[in-house]
Amino acid sequence: MGIEHWEINFEGRIFDTSRSLTKIFEFTPEEFFDKVSYNITTNDKQYDKLWRALNESRDNSIDEFTNYYVAKKVLESFALKAVMFMQVF
Repeated sequence: MGIEHWEINFEGRIFDTSRSLTKIFEFTPEEFFDKVSYNITTNDKQYDKLWRALNESRDNSIDEFTNYYVAKKVLESFALKAVMFMQVF
């Protein structure tokens, strides 16, 4: 199975700036997660453990002359409770 890229948008509007969407769900995020999680009974956090192990095994240093460096600095300047969705090319 290849990589999937989903858009959850209650109006069904498509924002596929990277031209990689594989599925579009016309729900609010709350409705979507209610529907996909109704049969989940336990959470052993295995997925989280795998991601944390992968992240710790990588070199996460960022060269200051990249878009990622700028994005990192912008995010660090926001308050802790701020949420921002960014796409860096």
